[in-house]
Amino acid sequence: PFYIFRNGSSGSGDISRGPQEFLLKDHVIPFAPENLVVNATENNGLILSWDSMMPTPTCVEFEVRYRNSKDKEWQKAPGLQQTIFNLPSVDPEKLYTFQVKSKVNKYCGTTKLWSEWSLPGYWGKSNTGLSQLFMMRARLCSAHLVRRSVPLALTLPTPSLPNFPVQSQ
Repeated sequence: PFYIFRNGSSGSGDISRGPQEFLLKDHVIPFAPENLVVNATENNGLILSWDSMMPTPTCVEFEVRYRNSKDKEWQKAPGLQQTIFNLPSVDPEKLYTFQVKSKVNKYCGTTKLWSEWSLPGYWGKSNTGLSQLFMMRARLCSAHLVRRSVPLALTLPTPSLPNFPVQSQ
């Protein structure tokens, strides 16, 4: 732990406090979960899985939010300890959208800081008639293109000023 001492002043005099403990683990904001995968079950349900970006999986808590194409409000499933979520019953005629966020759980810290929401995962039919397979492939391709870095090789001209030529060595 770190210990922080605060000193200051106000119109009524000096303000001083004793040491306060500062635990770095209580101020961690994890990366958003990645690679959301939605699979249909035999019983007309869905299983959502994802990858956690935290190096210690036992120290993470997740929250899933989801909605279908007919709902305006998100449904939430908080307090998940595993990288899997089961939605037991869905309407195959609707498009479902899922997102996941994470934070350090109560066993490893006392933070209330959550990651950003993950990129969305989709399943079902949209109003435009795009199939679930197309939507998932489009999302995976766009995520792959965004995250892939391509090194660029630039050729820069030799700098020179008018009337002052630069000599090559």
